[in-house]
Amino acid sequence: MEGDEPAMVVAGDNAGGSGGVRQWDVRLLLDPGACEAAAAHVGFYLFKGLLEKKRIRDLDETTRETLADYVAIVKGCKADPLGRASFGHWTWGIGDDAADEDAEVCVGRVTPITHFTMGGAVINEKSQVLASDLGQESGQLPIRGLWAAGEITGGIHGDNRLGGSSLLECVVYGLTAGEEAARSLSGA
Repeated sequence: MEGDEPAMVVAGDNAGGSGGVRQWDVRLLLDPGACEAAAAHVGFYLFKGLLEKKRIRDLDETTRETLADYVAIVKGCKADPLGRASFGHWTWGIGDDAADEDAEVCVGRVTPITHFTMGGAVINEKSQVLASDLGQESGQLPIRGLWAAGEITGGIHGDNRLGGSSLLECVVYGLTAGEEAARSLSGA
């Protein structure tokens, strides 16, 4: 996290450059209080190398200045430009450890990824992809020989999905699609 890379910030969008593709690049910094509050997750992200522990004295000057500004906001000495009144589990710099440059913080980079897509292929209970036929009263008819499961499908959960259900949906409808495709080939 040295060299030409953007400075770490407590929170914010640091997309840089003009023209071309812009990459969203946010640095995350968790103080000791936030690290403790999220310990179950922090341990995993440290293990994966997505977070690293650093002493405040080892952070670059821009980051230390950003921390000083943030602590002034948390303490109420400075107005928060975002209008926040609550700062979660933040503890560094607001109590007895105000100048503790040896305190450890967790630092990482946040980048966007696709977690789940709400596809557009509408399926029925047999995983058959449905087509709209305005001439039919039912409105949607199965497309012969076409099944789908997982993120390409939509409609099972409406405009949203229930958290944690995507794998179950893939397994259930994937199995159904496979069974239905095999059945169609065997003539059963």
